[in-house]
Amino acid sequence: MEDTALADAALFFWVMGTALVTVYASRKNLAGFWFFLLSVAFSPLVGFVAAAYCAARKQCPACKKYVRREATACPYCRTNL
Repeated sequence: MEDTALADAALFFWVMGTALVTVYASRKNLAGFWFFLLSVAFSPLVGFVAAAYCAARKQCPACKKYVRREATACPYCRTNL
């Protein structure tokens, strides 16, 4: 009986963590669905770290490489952002 309660609690926290990662990614204008799948497949912690990393970066419109969000020029192609 005690093992069932522990498994239920772990499943509950896994599902809630996955939901929180999805909401976080969506509020950062990221594709929440893909972070949801990442969180379900690996863990909510992995999904959150990936979403936080992606939220700190933006894509250069010219060369399509990711740069820091606060950058004013792309360090790769020197395009103004």
